[in-house]
Amino acid sequence: MHDKASDMESRAVSLIYARYLGSNAFDGKLPALTDTLAKYQIEHGEMYVSLAGALVNRRESHYNEARQLLLKGIEHATKADNLFFLYYFHLNLAYVETDTGNSLDAILHYRETRRLAGMMNKPQLQVITDIGLSDIYMHLQLYEQALKYLDEVDAYSKSNKADTRSPAFVAVNKAEIFFKLGNKDSLDIYLGKFNTLYKRNFDEQNALTRLKYFSLILHNRPQQAVPIIKGLLATRGEYYKNNDKFYLAQCYYRLGKLDSATNLLGAMVANPKLETSELRINSYKLLSQILEDGDDYAAANKYNRMAAEESEASRKKMGQIVDVVSQIRIDRVEEINAARDEIYSKQRTILIFAIITACLGLVAGGLFYYSIRQKRRYEKLLYQTKTQELAFIHSHEVRRHLANILGLCVLVDEVNPSGEELKKYYAYFNESAQEMDKALKSIEKKLTE
Repeated sequence: MHDKASDMESRAVSLIYARYLGSNAFDGKLPALTDTLAKYQIEHGEMYVSLAGALVNRRESHYNEARQLLLKGIEHATKADNLFFLYYFHLNLAYVETDTGNSLDAILHYRETRRLAGMMNKPQLQVITDIGLSDIYMHLQLYEQALKYLDEVDAYSKSNKADTRSPAFVAVNKAEIFFKLGNKDSLDIYLGKFNTLYKRNFDEQNALTRLKYFSLILHNRPQQAVPIIKGLLATRGEYYKNNDKFYLAQCYYRLGKLDSATNLLGAMVANPKLETSELRINSYKLLSQILEDGDDYAAANKYNRMAAEESEASRKKMGQIVDVVSQIRIDRVEEINAARDEIYSKQRTILIFAIITACLGLVAGGLFYYSIRQKRRYEKLLYQTKTQELAFIHSHEVRRHLANILGLCVLVDEVNPSGEELKKYYAYFNESAQEMDKALKSIEKKLTE
């Protein structure tokens, strides 16, 4: 029953994601969602409403509103002891904290999602967490760690054919990492992989378009990248738009359009919602480079200092993050050990059962052997008894009557009787023959018993 409820919740959550995160077509129906859920008697309606509202606000970059709805959802899910919804509320909080540059808080929420996925025994949900963690490590420029998580997700997907979504996430994340590493060959490989995997929905179409302009930038074709980036900036939603603006400014700088690049970067660094430290630092550095090229060294130094200050703040945060990352690794080791202990426990149970079965088999074999020996012993005793009985019958019955007959024969031969006396001998012969016949039949009966 619990599995059926979980399956229903999973399908409902997938529908909520499709309607409210990937599109704004249903935003107008959000106020009526509570009544719709009540009409169809859907349990935990308030959780669906909180999740849908949070997804809408995430899509539109209204992070504070999304955060409040998700915290409210966690409160409801905790009271209902619903691990499934707790997982998704913490997961989306991790996304919100990632989008707002709060990497430490994001990692803490991801750690909670891994714990919840383990409690529900749903490795596919842990895979989603690992993809999110790889995204954070990429923004922290810990590319090796990010690739390691993606490799683990890739290995899981290859061993679980039902996981059809993860390969696309792995491809797009790896492509972006190789873009940031300046490895254009690897970027193009994963761009090709993602091109064969994406489902042509809005988000994945944007992701594919973004990878294409990444490739153009690495192949030093900023002129061709500019219209593609502008096209992305004209689409709905705000997700990743600041990153697109930075790369557009970078293309303008390479094309010598310094004013356009400066104006774009100036608006970005003035935005208090600029997501990650990496983006802020890169924006400050690019602005400083542009100003230095224009001989405005005072302004260039100002942005250099801001980049240094941001780097120092990021470095301090990194110490805390490393502690949490280490704890997540410890959690994972504990999960692996727990899984091994479970396997060991099962193997031990099987071994004990096998030993008990073998012992029972030996006991049964011993009893069977003992039974066979006893049976043979009893058969031997029975045979000996029958032999003795037959010998007794033969010696005391058959031979006695046969001796009588032989003795009568001798008498008849010696006396040579006639008349009435012969009749008497005949009667004696007949009586002894009858008695001997009975004795022989008795022996026959004993032999067939």
